[in-house]
Amino acid sequence: MIKNIYITKPVLPNLDLVVKDLKKIWKSRILTNRGPYNIILEKKLAKFLKCENLSLVSNGTDALILAIKALNLKGDIITTPFSFPATIHAIKWTNNNPIFVDICSNTFNINENLIEKAITKKTVAILVTNCYGIPCEFKKINLIAKKYKLKIIYDSSHCFGVSQGKHSLLNNGDISTISFHATKVFNTFEGGAVICRKKKDKKKIDFIKNFGFKDNKVVCCGVNSKLNEFSSVIGIHQLKIVNHAIKKRKLVAENYMNLLSNNKNIKLINYERNLNYNYSYFPILLQNSLTKKREKIINLLKKKKYT
Repeated sequence: MIKNIYITKPVLPNLDLVVKDLKKIWKSRILTNRGPYNIILEKKLAKFLKCENLSLVSNGTDALILAIKALNLKGDIITTPFSFPATIHAIKWTNNNPIFVDICSNTFNINENLIEKAITKKTVAILVTNCYGIPCEFKKINLIAKKYKLKIIYDSSHCFGVSQGKHSLLNNGDISTISFHATKVFNTFEGGAVICRKKKDKKKIDFIKNFGFKDNKVVCCGVNSKLNEFSSVIGIHQLKIVNHAIKKRKLVAENYMNLLSNNKNIKLINYERNLNYNYSYFPILLQNSLTKKREKIINLLKKKKYT
């Protein structure tokens, strides 16, 4: 029997080391509500990602919802039609209206040259995805937002550790969000984070994610989006191995590039020379006659046990 060949598998830390910390959790009985491991992970992540105002949350979808709530957005939000459904769901769950702008075929990101045409009096923000960890045209989007006094949220779920030069992609916009789902290059099983430009927005996120509590008083309408101690322990140990995991992914990506670069029926993404990438994904575009055979190719790969 041929075993399935998976696109990717979750990276996991050394179980014995994790168990040592789990025993400490069992002894302390502190499972959530801003426990010691949560505090440690938040500090370590902020330093690792070079993001000052970072707040840990339970998942990437909640991160987006919290970002919208923290910025008090009510109206039309310009976004991309090419993203994981959570990007759009977050807009709908907060009773806002998604306004779609088409993407660029060479980056899969929103076409910044079409954004201005979609802006109306009802527009309150731009929420776009750095798809597959490929950076949007931040400068152009920022200029548009400034011109029309709009907020910017970047769904940077794929962008762990990705930077342009020394500048982390997570430090763009008013708020950026990231996912630590099991499929990501860095995972805490489930989890995520919100990165705010302003400290006051980070504080508001911290209130909202914890039932709206501040000093044991409810100061706003909140939810329960805290990251628990178990996931925090996993994250602390993942940080120790994530750079090694990215190096392995880079080697695999380079092999793909060498094998596929001369294939006229496949187009590969050209990454910026200044981009420090995490190689979490390897998207390809089918060209020529293959565009009409997409489903056949997918079914063929399934038969070959590629899943």
